[in-house]
Amino acid sequence: MSEFVGMNVSVIIPAHNAGDTIEKVLQSLLDQTFQHWEAIVVDDGSIDGTEDVVKKFVERDSRFRFLSQQQMCVSVARNNGIKLARFDWLVFLDSDDWILPRHLESLTGLLNADPSLDVAYCGWAYVTPDGERVFEEFYGKVGDLFADYTTCCVSVIHTYIVKRSLVIAVGGFDASFRTCEDWDLWQRIARTGARFGGVGETLAVYRMRPGSATRNGRQLLKDGIRVLNQGHAPDLRIVQLHPVYPNGLPKEQLTKNKFDLLSACAGYAIGTGDDARPLLEELKGEKCLTLNPYEVAKCIFRHAMVSASRPRSEWYKLWTGFEGKVEDFLVALEAHSGTPGLACRARRFANNLVMKYAKDPEFIRRLGSLQAHLILGIPSSMQKMSRRVDKVQKILKRSSRVALLMIPEVKNFSKNMRRLLKPRKKKKIALSAEKSNPRAHFEKLFSKHPDPWNYTNPYEQTKYQQTLSLIPDGLIEEALELACAEGHFTVQLATRVKHLLAADISQIALSRAAERCKNFKNVVFQCIDITKDPIPGQFDLIVCSEVLYFVGDCNQLRATVAKLVNCLKPGGYLLMAHANLIVDEPNHPGFNWDHAFGAKVIGETFARDHYLEFKKELRTPLYRIQLFRRKTRTNFFSHHRAPEVIELAQHGPLPSKVATQVLWNTVKLPILRYRHVGPIKSNTQKLSTVTPETFEEQLCYLRDTDHQSISLYEWLYAVHSKTPLSGRKVLITFDEGCHDFLTYAWPLLKRYGFSATVFLITDRIVRSNSQYQNHQEETTPLSWREIRQLQSEGINFGSYSISHPDLTSIPLREALREIRESRAILEKELGIYISSFAYPYGKFNRLIEYLVGICGYDFGLTFESSLCTMSHSLLALPRIKIEDSESLGNFAAKLLNPSEERALVMSGAKNFS
Repeated sequence: MSEFVGMNVSVIIPAHNAGDTIEKVLQSLLDQTFQHWEAIVVDDGSIDGTEDVVKKFVERDSRFRFLSQQQMCVSVARNNGIKLARFDWLVFLDSDDWILPRHLESLTGLLNADPSLDVAYCGWAYVTPDGERVFEEFYGKVGDLFADYTTCCVSVIHTYIVKRSLVIAVGGFDASFRTCEDWDLWQRIARTGARFGGVGETLAVYRMRPGSATRNGRQLLKDGIRVLNQGHAPDLRIVQLHPVYPNGLPKEQLTKNKFDLLSACAGYAIGTGDDARPLLEELKGEKCLTLNPYEVAKCIFRHAMVSASRPRSEWYKLWTGFEGKVEDFLVALEAHSGTPGLACRARRFANNLVMKYAKDPEFIRRLGSLQAHLILGIPSSMQKMSRRVDKVQKILKRSSRVALLMIPEVKNFSKNMRRLLKPRKKKKIALSAEKSNPRAHFEKLFSKHPDPWNYTNPYEQTKYQQTLSLIPDGLIEEALELACAEGHFTVQLATRVKHLLAADISQIALSRAAERCKNFKNVVFQCIDITKDPIPGQFDLIVCSEVLYFVGDCNQLRATVAKLVNCLKPGGYLLMAHANLIVDEPNHPGFNWDHAFGAKVIGETFARDHYLEFKKELRTPLYRIQLFRRKTRTNFFSHHRAPEVIELAQHGPLPSKVATQVLWNTVKLPILRYRHVGPIKSNTQKLSTVTPETFEEQLCYLRDTDHQSISLYEWLYAVHSKTPLSGRKVLITFDEGCHDFLTYAWPLLKRYGFSATVFLITDRIVRSNSQYQNHQEETTPLSWREIRQLQSEGINFGSYSISHPDLTSIPLREALREIRESRAILEKELGIYISSFAYPYGKFNRLIEYLVGICGYDFGLTFESSLCTMSHSLLALPRIKIEDSESLGNFAAKLLNPSEERALVMSGAKNFS
């Protein structure tokens, strides 16, 4: 038993007519491995035997306490429990849910390990009334989660442990909410700047109950919209606001978030047999043209099944009954939102989800045939023709389907041509305050907020070090720093130069910079507006960072280029660092700032100047650092040389203020290929095994850089719609499916909030079940029982053939058997639709690729080491091999460009000489 001295937890349990469920809830507290707790049961006017059940536990253990009140609501009951709590940490546990034995131990352990945390939460499982786990969830993000709570409720209420003082400080639960009161509370807590920690293990159980009050789709939507609106506006209920969020988040994503909530509430309504279309009235007059059909389908499917609260063996019957209501809602949603093709695509994805989770093999075959019929579009009249003609027709249609998988861009050729030929309208840019009167704007900014951009955080300091790394070796004679702000970079630059002129448009900022640099006698300060004022002198180095967005339009930028070039001595250097903006590259990550251009356009504009030579560029996902040199002799007829480009990975988590301004888009998907995770016991294992320590380090990096794991079908949607996936996505795969995945990899994946796809060699599973019973060496294949367990916890499975041969070196008939029968075995044993195939040894050709498509697979995965693009064949997707020997820097670099021969680093580059 593990106990933590000094940590005590009060568990608040509101109860109303819970006589048939609360015994299990209270027993789950007695089963805890952590003993420093008390439980306060607040009876909210029950008229059944709830009080009798609770009092038996009160008599049995003094840690239980009981309070009775007139029926009011669950929020009032929880608030009264909070008043009675004796301890500093709270857990809110409903009377029909329960927690698993290590819940309190794991969460308090995390809080002890990191005292800076204010809240910790864990994963949870949905459980049917008969005890079957059907979904397991864990959000996975940590740190500042306010932006996340403005989009959804991150977790269910009994997964959290939170400081009592923090709950009281934000006012407790708001009794004006009928539902979503917990979401509202966590959003307010996050808005104070509270830090959240996460334990990826499933430690809480959510009981699915038909007729539950929380399944009221209409009320959930109303209350949820209220929470969403509150997250994008001032919240007067909070006294101590985090300075970053006084007015909430910008409203650009608010409408999209409302439609996402609508899909969830529609699922709840459909699961109870109701018509979901009336819910659209709550979003009257609102449009969203970019709804993701896969997300809509997943949301409706999951919430419908939770609402219906039936075991998985009955889901295919339920879905058959729901199909009409789902179809009606999707058609209405498409018309209301304005998203083209939404209904058809979402219906197809929903059918795939049913095939994944339903356990009835006959239903899977029937639905799979129906899906193929819809995709291939076989005319009904062809069914009346002879069997031979029908067979030819099927082969032709299957071949057409495979062709679209192998060459996905063909499908959108005509649409792309129409888009290309359509005349573009010029965007009118309105002048903001900082552009129309920049000096007044920045004086006001610095007077209100010292260090308004928080230049002391690790993100900015790393950028400073990378910028300094490009300065030539030796002491620079004369240097100019434009837009020095309050001198955070100036104090570092001053050690590298003999004379430094530091300039800024704000006199207030210059005063603070002078104070910060008072020990440096080689620095002088001057107020300069780069667009209006002359720049005095000639310089060997000009540093001009995070400022050129503000000069105005491209014409003014070109004028600024000429101005700066004239101030450079022949052979002098110009060094800049600017952020990547969405306006430059809409399909790439960047900041959504209101400027006419970002780092890419700034660099290209300077590169076109005949007096400058573009020497080097450090590129990261969010900014670029660019070094230019003024030519000593100018040849107007010479070609510009391409600069040396070094790709850098994102270095750790972003500051919360920065993170909310970034739009991530995934147009190139990294698919990671692992084989084994476990201890390395011999040299022969080094090439195929990653140690748990290395694997955890890699997952931690993925989490800290806001990566999220996705399924292959989400990538399929992106390819077919030619729409980048929002956010930073990654797909993690494992080959062979050995026991070390269950022992080492899966616990870490759950802890950090990632999923995976595992490819199985079916013949080895069959032999392992008979030859290696109760034998759990790392290289032993998983058993069918273990595979089904992982399947229930959210792991996806694909085929790795029957016996793992080189398919290109065996007869085609044998290759066809390996491809087709492995899929049949997996579908029979697991009762799911197997959609992906990994080529053994990565060896394939176009004919093998074609056979994989003909056998019904939607995806084929290779050993080609590159990022997956939208032009790749879906039956030949590349994967990036991950080895234990590579550093975290190389791992991060592979997420950018795994085929790059030049060594890529995370934190800097060698000095330019």
